[in-house]
Amino acid sequence: MKLANHIAYFEALPDSFKDFASKHVGGKGPNKIFLAHCNREMYHEQWRIILDDKFIAAYEHGIVIQCLDGIARRFYPRILTYSADYPENASRREKVASARRSIYKRDLGVNSKPVEDLLKDESLVPALNAFSDRLAPFGFNFFQMLVIDILHDWEIGAWKAVFVHLIRILHAADVALVHELDKRFRKIPTFGRDTIRKFSVNTSEMKKLAAHNYEDILQCAIPAFDGLLPEPHNSRVLDILFICGTWHSLAKLRMHTDLTLTSLDEATRALGSGLRRFVSTTCASFSTRELPREAEARARRAANEKKNVPPAPSAPGASAQRAKTLNLDTYKFHALRDVAGHIREFGTTDSYSTEIGELEHRAVKARYSRTDRKEYTKQVARIERRQARVQRIARKTNYSASLEDDSTVNEASDPERHHFIGKTENLPIHIGVHVNQYPSDPAVQDFIPRLKKHLLSRIQALVAQENALDGTPALNDRNDWQSVFLRQDRIYRHNIMRVHYTSYDVRRSADVINVNTSHCNVMAVNPDFTGNDGIEHPYLYARVLGIYHANVIYLGNGRADHHPRRIEFLWVRWYTFEGNQPRRLERLSFPPPADEHSFGFIAPNDVLRGSHLAPGFSRGKPSHEQRGALSVWARDHEDWQFYYVMRFCDRDMFMRYHGQGVGHIQTQNASLVREHSADPPIMPDEDIADELDDGSGMLATDGVSDTLADAVQDSEHSNIEGDPDAEHEDALGADDMVFCQSDQDSDADSVEGQGSDADDDDNGWMDE
Repeated sequence: MKLANHIAYFEALPDSFKDFASKHVGGKGPNKIFLAHCNREMYHEQWRIILDDKFIAAYEHGIVIQCLDGIARRFYPRILTYSADYPENASRREKVASARRSIYKRDLGVNSKPVEDLLKDESLVPALNAFSDRLAPFGFNFFQMLVIDILHDWEIGAWKAVFVHLIRILHAADVALVHELDKRFRKIPTFGRDTIRKFSVNTSEMKKLAAHNYEDILQCAIPAFDGLLPEPHNSRVLDILFICGTWHSLAKLRMHTDLTLTSLDEATRALGSGLRRFVSTTCASFSTRELPREAEARARRAANEKKNVPPAPSAPGASAQRAKTLNLDTYKFHALRDVAGHIREFGTTDSYSTEIGELEHRAVKARYSRTDRKEYTKQVARIERRQARVQRIARKTNYSASLEDDSTVNEASDPERHHFIGKTENLPIHIGVHVNQYPSDPAVQDFIPRLKKHLLSRIQALVAQENALDGTPALNDRNDWQSVFLRQDRIYRHNIMRVHYTSYDVRRSADVINVNTSHCNVMAVNPDFTGNDGIEHPYLYARVLGIYHANVIYLGNGRADHHPRRIEFLWVRWYTFEGNQPRRLERLSFPPPADEHSFGFIAPNDVLRGSHLAPGFSRGKPSHEQRGALSVWARDHEDWQFYYVMRFCDRDMFMRYHGQGVGHIQTQNASLVREHSADPPIMPDEDIADELDDGSGMLATDGVSDTLADAVQDSEHSNIEGDPDAEHEDALGADDMVFCQSDQDSDADSVEGQGSDADDDDNGWMDE
């Protein structure tokens, strides 16, 4: 899948340029300001080559292209957004032109006083922007193409600044808290293939971290910071972390509707007021100073700036740590208010994030390894062109289709299937041996009766389908579980299961459930949830202890059919929902192993998707008295007193709790969800209340789910049973006009929606 196309590789000034410049400045080497100006000039000259006369003609008159339906249409290329790691800010044309005349006609220096007097007030540079130069005659305003970049402005910008200051607060309170934070991050389990990665040994040191690492830190920060600071600072920290996670999830959605954009507006107001409240209260209560790494970096910079002193790292503690606060008066913080407006105008942020280009560096680096490292730019370009030609040939000949020979692989990855469990029977388990291996283990108490009761309704559903074809009356005897037999008294174990689901943006995705790793938690729709106060949560959660299938024979109601039918099932340990509070993650806990509702079975079709749970470190692990009898099968010696449901682990998971997901049928009725459980707005302190906007509620927390197919066992904790062929998962359908941006690998098919551009003042979310 092609996410980006390479058009040109920009060149930097060669090393020999310094020698060339020295000949024209009296033998003295060029200074940094002069070299920076020359780099800007070369950068924009290369853009002028791309924006040549042919492009200008196409921009003005369009290009006639014959489409696949045989109709010739005229297309007009347009530059909508410019995403780069801080491109040169374009300048006011008249001032820049005057400054350039001073440099090139009057031979004044780039940093001379006349030039500085012209440009310094507006922080301009004496470079004529190529976009303005070439496209201004057509009314092109290049300021509008400079959109916010979530990667640089938020993940390694504003959020990184907040995270760094939280580390400073922990240093100010007690250095031991920093070590505890690192230990907690190390214990947070991974999720997905690369959704939540394993954290580094010492997260607080922030060594060699990329943007996705800071994103993971934000998504998992609440369990790590919970309980480190005393109240009320702990609550305020959790508030700001929850607000940051909510804003981040909404800003990075790949599909937006009017409702989600309204939620993003509310979250932006809450983020602005929450950050100011955090700075005026918690930050003001601690005397924070630079981190050791910040002080050392500052000392190195100071040493490097001194003339005739070679760069050298300073020893730890060589420079005193200066006082440091969280500064909200920066561009990166103030730019966050523009995100919703940019989404309304240009589409979702994933279409113009620099993350695309950053990830594409991998392709260039892979091609670089095939060069001789000399004049490699041309070689890389040739390799890219060869690969592009091969890909075009492959598309024309449908070569990729001939590679799909392995039916097993195709079946496992078939997005139309709800789940896939291997067909092998290489790991048989005799059910009697399984029960008697640890006979006193609470997990296997009444294991066989419970299993057969679970299998009864499912095999009756299969038999009923067969009977419907020949007119035989349906079976409905729910107490005939003794007529269920397992062929050779065996069940067959599997290590993994692949679950497919429809994401909020109507894409098919998959989770892999592995009983031998931390990826063993699943979630299912709560069949009793109606949105009323009686049932508090729309989902059920379970830890999968085993993935099995059995060849089941049913002899009930006088049937003499000994034909075995394969039925897949999961042996699970249920979580109990402990409740949730505004601006807090949902909490779960395990009931004691001896509880009759602790263990049960679930049909794979009832699994919604995998769930990411993190330990509640603040309350530790249960004592022996709290835990009760130990279970080898449940591995309850590793249990924590409670677990957090990590709703921010990915955007699809977030939308299942927030509601308004187009691809989630159980959260379609967003108004019901928000009415049932909505987070109230941040209430600021009285001394800054007059400066803040009135929030109308941050977001809704829970989604509405349809009833599971058929069945709930006779317990309030509901071991779910249902028709094995019934997929009560997800469907497409929404009444809202959708604002979405197509995949980068396809032509940009725009979907129009309602909603106007954001107002210029947009509530003044960070203005005081």
